[in-house]
Amino acid sequence: MSSYETVCQEKCSKVSLSAEQRIKDALLDLMQMTDADKISAIDLARKAGISRATLYRYYSSVDDVLREMEDEFLEGMRDCSRYYISAKFDVNRLDKPYPAFIGITEFIKAHRSFFLVMTGPHGDGRFVYRWHRVTREFYCGKLAYEELTKKDADVYIEFAMAGNDAMIRYWLEKRPDIPKEEIVPIVQRILFGPFVC
Repeated sequence: MSSYETVCQEKCSKVSLSAEQRIKDALLDLMQMTDADKISAIDLARKAGISRATLYRYYSSVDDVLREMEDEFLEGMRDCSRYYISAKFDVNRLDKPYPAFIGITEFIKAHRSFFLVMTGPHGDGRFVYRWHRVTREFYCGKLAYEELTKKDADVYIEFAMAGNDAMIRYWLEKRPDIPKEEIVPIVQRILFGPFVC
């Protein structure tokens, strides 16, 4: 392969990556004002600054873009959560952020616009359902180390999930200026305090 072909191939791969990211960014921009199921491939391609043929080179539909973005986010959350699940609730650690919980918080903050759009008024109900499944898995994993009746565990999980959603939205939407090192102990006290008091 000539050096010219190598340069062209490298440029093409960079264009491919940036086209995919532009498509995802464009979809999030459009979803701030429009429900995902009302966004056409033409609108998405136009917003991304690409042709419809280019869009179809990477994705078969607008829904395909949405699913890929959701899968990436939820898999990232699962990866972060795996490290936190085995940490025992500890009264001496309640006001000190667990390192793994900082990792979860960093991940969510890095995906702030995605999370707010997907859980917002034009978001995707399927994503919210899947997000709640991941959250439920996390809390079920945490409770496996505690001695609770099924009823107590079920009630706690519902409380924790509602509190979790509310805290994340409040932080990302209204107070993104609060550093993760400050928000994590607040969340730990609210959600995990009942186990160490």
